[in-house]
Amino acid sequence: MDEPYPHTPHGRLLSAYLEDLDRRGIGHALLRNHAGLPDSPQGDVDVVTDRVPAAGAALHAAARGAGYVPVRVARHTWHRIHALAPGPDVSGGEPLIVDLQPGVTHRRGISIAAERVLDGRRRRPDRLWVAGPGVEGAALALHCAIERNAAPARYTHRLAEIVGEHRDAVIAELAPVVGEPLAGRAVDDLEAAIPDLRTAFRGQPVRAVGQRLLALGRYANWPPRIRVAPGVAGELERRGVRLARNRVDALRRSAVIVSEDGDATLGDALEACRRAFAG
Repeated sequence: MDEPYPHTPHGRLLSAYLEDLDRRGIGHALLRNHAGLPDSPQGDVDVVTDRVPAAGAALHAAARGAGYVPVRVARHTWHRIHALAPGPDVSGGEPLIVDLQPGVTHRRGISIAAERVLDGRRRRPDRLWVAGPGVEGAALALHCAIERNAAPARYTHRLAEIVGEHRDAVIAELAPVVGEPLAGRAVDDLEAAIPDLRTAFRGQPVRAVGQRLLALGRYANWPPRIRVAPGVAGELERRGVRLARNRVDALRRSAVIVSEDGDATLGDALEACRRAFAG
């Protein structure tokens, strides 16, 4: 008998979630690093949507149905990150981090609005919506320049693949952000263009300051404090739960406060996270 597709618990959760967004009429597109999805995520799953709060509520509903537990909900300057851990009854599932973004986002602002991303999205044969190649390539170039100030090999390799077939489309998405001459240089030699890309994208500086002040309260809800039995902390970490020993560290790292001087089980600790981060 053939195995069900997707093959993994986290893959089935992600597929069910994206299908549910379709049913709810919530526009969305996977932005980048989506080649291995749904079963093999490479880092965070970046989802662009024009309805971030509604998409977050749908994610938590899908997580409950799949036996996953929200263990972190952190707001950043423009976007919201949801970390999900496999519950005690889930076997073979990996932690999943879903980054919901109102466009192609950076610390300074939004370079490509959600509406433009969704207008150009395309549907894969497995029915997952992904960003068009122009948006994906532009997002990769801007991420390397603005967030990383570097061009890691896996990003430049993917950008080269996209540019090989869709050079004009990538330039068309980059040009409104940084200007057409620089967009052309960036697709030909990203590493050399990074300093100029960083200077060219000014973002929305005043609004960005306000958003970053709001984001100082990084948790959507206050982090729980859990006194667990010996050995439970290690199991929580294996399931992708960030642990902290005090409130300051918890807020700085978007973590859960845990001490091994109690009797809470793994199930008890995950239930405390579920209550704290329910959406």
